[in-house]
Amino acid sequence: MEPEPNGSETTTNRVVSRNIRKARGYAVLSQEQLATELGVSARAVRHWENGDREPSLDTLRAISSATGLSLSFLIGEEAA
Repeated sequence: MEPEPNGSETTTNRVVSRNIRKARGYAVLSQEQLATELGVSARAVRHWENGDREPSLDTLRAISSATGLSLSFLIGEEAA
């Protein structure tokens, strides 16, 4: 069995998930469009936005580039 995530990991994942969704909205991209930009499936984008999975740092950088928002925003260190 996998260990339960601690509270800060869960909170961080929620922040990243919420900010990916916000960034996609600000860029006026559908999940499918963002997926195409990143070379991943729309299902992967849904997983990230739902907090089921967390994207890698390289993927977060690619999301930042695709949406025009900073990596710092995506990880919750600054406002949009």
